Amino acid sequence: KRKWTGSGWGGWETVTSTLTCTDCSNTLLYYTEASGTYNPATDLGTWQYNFTAHDDENDPTTGGTRYWDSTTPLNYTIERDDIEILLNNGNNITLWRNGTDNFTLSTLVNDTDKGQHLIYQDINNEGQLWITKNNTDFELITSSLTTDDNGIMNYNFDPDCDYNTGIQKWRMIVWNDDKYKDQNSSDFNITIQSYLNGTILTPNGEAFRRGIDHVNVTFKIFDECNNGTSNANITIRFEHPNEIYNITSGITDYGNGTYFYSWDTTSKYLGNYTLKIEVYKDYYVGINLTQNNSFTLGSVPELEYPATKFYSSGDGGWGETWTFRIKCQDAEQGDILNITLWKKKTNESEWEYIQTQECNITESLTWYTKDFVVNDFDCGNITPPGNYSYFKFNATDQWGFGAEVSEENFTISKDNVSLTVLSGSEGTVNREGNDIETLSISVTDTDRNTGVGENVSGIFYISTSNQDFDTYYTNQTNASSILAYEFNPNCTYRYGPQIWTGGVYNDECYDDELLSTNRTLTIIAQLKNNINLPYWTNNQQPVFNVTDNITIRLNTTSDCEAEEGLINETTVTIQVQLPNTTTESCTPVNNESNPYGYYNCTFDSTDHPEGNYSIQLNSSRQYFNPNTTFLQNWFWLENLNASTSNISVTPQQDGWTKQYNYSILIDDPDSDQINCSLYIDKFNGQGWIYKGTQTLHNESGIVNQTCTISVWDFTGDDIGPNQFKFFIENGEPSNAFNTTNQSGPTLEESNVTVTFITPNNTEVNITNDYELLTVLVNDTDNYTGISWHPPDVNVTFWVYLNQTTIDQGNLTQTNQSGYANINFDPDCSYEVGPRTWLAGVTDPYYDDQNTTNPENLTIIIRDDLNNNIQSPTGEEYLRGTNITIRFYVNDSCGNPITNVSVNITMVHEETNQVFYCEDIHNETSPNDGWYNCSFNTSGMPAKGYTLMILTSKQYYNDHNLTMTYSPGTSGFFIETEPILTNPAVNSSVDGGNTGGWGEAFNFTVYATDDDDDEVTVSLYKRKWTGSGWGGWETVTSTLTCTDCSNTLLYYTEASGTYNPA
Repeated sequence: KRKWTGSGWGGWETVTSTLTCTDCSNTLLYYTEASGTYNPATDLGTWQYNFTAHDDENDPTTGGTRYWDSTTPLNYTIERDDIEILLNNGNNITLWRNGTDNFTLSTLVNDTDKGQHLIYQDINNEGQLWITKNNTDFELITSSLTTDDNGIMNYNFDPDCDYNTGIQKWRMIVWNDDKYKDQNSSDFNITIQSYLNGTILTPNGEAFRRGIDHVNVTFKIFDECNNGTSNANITIRFEHPNEIYNITSGITDYGNGTYFYSWDTTSKYLGNYTLKIEVYKDYYVGINLTQNNSFTLGSVPELEYPATKFYSSGDGGWGETWTFRIKCQDAEQGDILNITLWKKKTNESEWEYIQTQECNITESLTWYTKDFVVNDFDCGNITPPGNYSYFKFNATDQWGFGAEVSEENFTISKDNVSLTVLSGSEGTVNREGNDIETLSISVTDTDRNTGVGENVSGIFYISTSNQDFDTYYTNQTNASSILAYEFNPNCTYRYGPQIWTGGVYNDECYDDELLSTNRTLTIIAQLKNNINLPYWTNNQQPVFNVTDNITIRLNTTSDCEAEEGLINETTVTIQVQLPNTTTESCTPVNNESNPYGYYNCTFDSTDHPEGNYSIQLNSSRQYFNPNTTFLQNWFWLENLNASTSNISVTPQQDGWTKQYNYSILIDDPDSDQINCSLYIDKFNGQGWIYKGTQTLHNESGIVNQTCTISVWDFTGDDIGPNQFKFFIENGEPSNAFNTTNQSGPTLEESNVTVTFITPNNTEVNITNDYELLTVLVNDTDNYTGISWHPPDVNVTFWVYLNQTTIDQGNLTQTNQSGYANINFDPDCSYEVGPRTWLAGVTDPYYDDQNTTNPENLTIIIRDDLNNNIQSPTGEEYLRGTNITIRFYVNDSCGNPITNVSVNITMVHEETNQVFYCEDIHNETSPNDGWYNCSFNTSGMPAKGYTLMILTSKQYYNDHNLTMTYSPGTSGFFIETEPILTNPAVNSSVDGGNTGGWGEAFNFTVYATDDDDDEVTVSLYKRKWTGSGWGGWETVTSTLTCTDCSNTLLYYTEASGTYNPA
């Protein structure tokens, strides 16, 4: 027999050689292959079989010929076995879905081809269980059932909420097994049962109006899976102590477990009800729902007005006591009604809650009258003019049932007041300044017999000439019910007595009311003393010589001079204060009659000292406050003093570090000593500063002598225009004086020079290097015989980034010796090569000056070259092939570097032979920085090579990249192919390539491989068939050599290898 492989027939296999017959004449021969001969894992498919027969060559005579005959090959098919799946356990059982109830469903699987049941894992995870969940449609539950030793497939079934109650079906299936055909079991039954749950949703303790409201019953029936249960059998019971009402029809089933029934309450008993609901359904345990005190049926209260609906305690003011009346009754004896009074200010207003009282129904259908007394209306409740206010009542009982009467109108008016004066009667107030007389009235609400509180509007009337009320002022009461006005009279009011009154006026809460009698207060004016002589002209003090008679004249006015003019009948006295503060009276004081209101006296200055004289004027009058006017230093008695000229500073304008000389020419023939002090006012605005004093002395008098003082301590903050003055003292304190302010000097930035200290053509690397750049600053303004090198001067160093662009500068300061230093550490923004650098002062206190003689120097910037190999990186190359060396050159900033000088050297690691790659190419854009060189490996020794790449370029540091050979990492390796020569075979006896089949045969060959690989040599042989060569056969693959150099390899076939047959 043989099997079809899918692309051809396999080889023939012998099934049996034991079938025989004698005297064969259409004799039937047969052979039965035992059950289990075929393996389903490998033998399923199409097979062929034939019978081949031969006779006996030695029958009837020995040495005859054997004859053969074969049947035509015939096909037969090996397929998967047929099976049947029979119930073992689990038909017509009942399971509870709630809880942990479960059952093992099982079937027996028989191999009907074998006539026996399956055993362990014959079905291995190919068995399926299908169960209905909705009583109709099968669903796959598991596809991994396995047979046990007895051919049983088991599944422990524990139904959950995915399964409906009722009869469900199940079956087991073998599907897509590689040994057995697909097969189903029969369908078997499982009955699933559960319990019902329920919740009454409505009613929930509410009260309903009998004959008006329906009681809506809503309840939810559900199972333990919280799924609503519909189509149940329902009975609803409304239980009252006097009667039970049963409902079995008219109940609405919403199909989701929710049920609804609306119960008509007409003619039903009043009182409390218990609600009961009975529920039954197939495959469920029924449930009884009970709701005690489920709802109450009640009646609606009634209200009506009595004959007198309301009244107040007075004329209807809001502060009075108001009484509102209502009558109430209810059909339910013992019910308690909550009666509420409401009001609204106008017809358009919102209703406001006022008060609630209880109406106790001790007898059903009996009227009870209730009075609502209101004492808390406020101003906001006043009925607006042209409108009515309204009130009404409504009632609710214990169940929340309500009734309401129609609204009635009424009017609330303003309250009445009484007034009491607290202050301001017979008072006195100064007209000048901020003197205050408080006029205050206490206001009482007579309807409420209490103060009116704050913000009640009022008014005060005050006379200006003690007759008519020419002025008025409005105000509001404070929290203490006091209406007050702080009267601060102005020139509208004449000095002397005035009258006033006040009270409530134009208030939204109270009627207008003024004081019944007028009150008085007295206004006190202020006398003013106005000097006429001596008088200052153009803001200049009057000056008199000693012995002059000096007339002192004044007039008196009030604080309201424009309104009242001069004030006569005034008592006036005059005193004069001398420079030594002693005082003399100037008498007599004359009261001039034309015009009235002027007064004068004459002061004789003979024998009085030089200096400033002060005047004191005193006046008094009825209804006026007296006045004392002191005129400080009002006139001057003059004596001769020193004179000055030729005030100057040298130089007038220069740098702030220079020395400045101030001088003044002084002439005072009457003095033998003069103190001359210098004060300067710097540009920084800090005021006058004392800078020194020089004393001039001459017993014959100071005649045109020069005072000179030097200043040499200006700072840079003083740059700008300055000024100065001299203070001159001749021994007489009153004669000491300051000169007028003089301009100068104007301070400028000091002049400097900047000199290079660092030599020219220094060098610095961009990477990890810096160069000290130094300059020296000299202040040429501050020269005292030697140069001065100032510290802390701002100096900026500039270095060109390239040939045309300068950097942004590096700011530093000079040290205590005037040297400015920076450590120049160039970064990648600088190009290599010679770069110009310079430095300059950039300080606000010094002239901006760059280096001179020369103006700039050169610094040479260098950078490193970096060689980065791309290939080769440790690869092996066959000798005779080309190798391309490709690498990338950049600087430390990552910039590609072109046109570098390159030397590529390759050194054999064993012989140290040196080879060069000379055909070097500088690749062009966009491959700037890339270089390559190719060479042929012919003639080069095999094995590893160290690769060295040396690059150089002007202004760059050379880089020699050395890469020792490391497989797959660096360098390269030249490999060679193995070479076999002089193959030969010799027989062990005859020698040469011919020998008997029983001889041993020795095969030899010479092997060479320069790269020292381990060489494996295989020996093959084939036979001539007579018409061609047969296939190669492997004799051995175990011949090896290392460091093969014409190495002899051999293999001996043992005697007996060949068979002469």
